Amino acid sequence: MASVYSDASGQGSVEAAKMAVEDAGPILGQPAEIIFADHQMKADVGASTARRWFEREGVDTIVDVPSSSVAFALRTLSLESRRFYCSPAR
Repeated sequence: MASVYSDASGQGSVEAAKMAVEDAGPILGQPAEIIFADHQMKADVGASTARRWFEREGVDTIVDVPSSSVAFALRTLSLESRRFYCSPAR
């Protein structure tokens, strides 16, 4: 949230996603919720956050992780968890 990617994927991106979810309304009859975390550009921090979200908090999808090291860690984790993960191409 405060790294070199903060202009493209920081708080402004979170607010835009919240507005989009609000405009879209329920998805398949269920409300969508935007949550976010700062992985500090560290693969272990990003992976532990994603693992907690997938295993304990019921998160289905993670998007917009611009850091390559975190993106690779989440790719492996998402495959193991059978959850969706999408990172922007840089």
